[in-house]
This record gives sequence, C-alpha cells and structure tokens, in this order.
Amino acid sequence: MTEKGKSTDSLMRHIRDAKVGHNIDIGGSRDKKDLLMMGYYHGYKGYRFARNVNNKLPITKFKEITAIYNFDMALKSLFYSPIMKLETAIKNYIIDALVSGDECSYEVIFDKKLNFYKTVNPSDRNYNNLVKKRLELRKKMYTTILFEYGNDNPVIQNFVHKDKPIPLWAVFEVISLGTLGSFLQCLNIRDRKKILQSLGILDPNDTNGELLSKHVWIIKELRNALAHNHIIFDCRFKNSKIPTWIRSHIESQLGITNCTFNTITEYLALSVFYMKSIGMTKVEIKAIVRDYERLVSELQKSVPTSVFNTIVGTDVFNKIKAIKEYI
Repeated sequence: MTEKGKSTDSLMRHIRDAKVGHNIDIGGSRDKKDLLMMGYYHGYKGYRFARNVNNKLPITKFKEITAIYNFDMALKSLFYSPIMKLETAIKNYIIDALVSGDECSYEVIFDKKLNFYKTVNPSDRNYNNLVKKRLELRKKMYTTILFEYGNDNPVIQNFVHKDKPIPLWAVFEVISLGTLGSFLQCLNIRDRKKILQSLGILDPNDTNGELLSKHVWIIKELRNALAHNHIIFDCRFKNSKIPTWIRSHIESQLGITNCTFNTITEYLALSVFYMKSIGMTKVEIKAIVRDYERLVSELQKSVPTSVFNTIVGTDVFNKIKAIKEYI
C-alpha cells in the first residue's frame, strides 16, 4: 500500500513536531498561506539550510524561514534584469572586437581565432586537453545550430536555406553563457586582450587575457540559477572553484576584503564591476546597490544574528560601502 500524501495542516503539525527534528513554531492562517506559497519540499526544506544540507540554520520560527524566502525571491528580482543585460552586452562587445573590419562568419572566426592551443607545445601534456576543449566547443556549437534549425529558428534557417555562412552574431544569439565561456577559453590571447581593452578592464598582470572567461564562468552559475528559479540567497548554485587570483582581483578593484563568492554580495560586486565597464549609468548602478542594501537590512531585522551572519557574512555592510565607493 502506497503512503498517502499529507495535507498542509498535517505538514504544519509535522514541522512543529520536535520528535522528527523540526520543532519549528508554525501556526495560523498567515503561516499556512506562506507555506503554500513557498511549498514544503523545495521551499521550507530548501530554506532551512545554507549552502549544503548539513549546514542547518538555527531557526525556531517559521516566520524566519518566510523572511529568508522573501529575501531570496527579492534577490532574484533584483539580479535578473542586470545579469541578462550583462550577458547581452558582453556578447556584443566580443562580436564587435572580433568582426569589425574582418570576417564575420563564425566558422572562419573559429578556424582563425580560436587557436589558443597553438601557444602550447604539442609535447606538453596540456596540449591534448586544449585541443579536446576546442573540438568539444565545435561540437557544442554545431549541435546548438542543429537544434535551433530543427526548431524553426528563422535566423538560422535563413542563412542555411540561402547557403550563406552563419555570422557570429547569429550563433551568439543562441549559445549559452557556458558555451561563451568555452569560446573565450579557446580564443587566442591577442583577441582576448582586445576584448578586455574594449571593456576597459585589461589588466597587465593578466598575461593570458583570461579575466573575462573566468568571470563569465562565475556569472554563468548565477545566471542559470536565476533562469531556472533556483535558490540563490546562499550561493548554493556555485559549483566551480574560483582561482585565488580572480578573487584577489575583485578585492583590489572594488576595495573589498574576503572575497570568497560564498555570499551573494560578492556576486553583486562582480556584477557592478561589469555594469560600470559596459557603461550603465551611476544612477542605475547605485539604485541596484541601494535596493540590495535595503533587502539585507530587512533580513537583518527578521532573523537571528547567527542566521544573518551565516547567510551574508559579518562584513556585509563593509562590502556594500566599498561597492558604493567604487561606483
């Protein structure tokens, strides 16, 4: 006999039950509506911990979970538009740097410019890895074009039916941010630096021009979490290891300390770094940072100090101040 599902009232009793390890104060119509709004499994249970399931937050009241849920939802609203704008702008800066006064066919660009592997001696054990990455990227781009063609993408079909080379801009419209990161990794150093120069973020210490590709991988994880409406307040979407030099670069540029990318504030810092480089106005950027500061302050008033510090860190307001000064 299969187990029957619990009603919302039964779930609330379950949440209150100290014997099963919850022991959360929940009751009344307001809590019931909030539970129905966020859900039990992907809502309540997802907001009881930070970053991993073993890091339970010391929460005793359901209203504290509601506060974290509201913080998370507000963060997604705050970040969504700027991150999508950054993705589009970064792609356009790359296109402009690579095709101005040159071939615009993505296949020609792939063959002529995506040759970073040639900087490594074939006898070097990293050579095969670089060639493999390039081949995997080519396969991924062909697969994406095939998918878009099969799904009646009018832009892709137009070039294919006319037997014309597909321009880079058309491919960039359909590839993911992760694929863009791979594209930059395969790109030659000269063109990497050309793009960084056009963005105004060329760093003499970045000898291989890797800054943008590393940043794209960081932004990609947040972007995907936003696109799929995943929880973001505690950066559980972060899967990749971020190099020390990348963290140090953000610290030196924005004047913040302890940049671990374990709190959402560091993602705000990186976003602001690019908002400024693509030419968003100070008024726009300041409004975003001001809204973030307001959300953090509201969270601080709604949860215990230990919970607040676990989520955003003890130095969150110092970081916000530094970001404001950077703008």
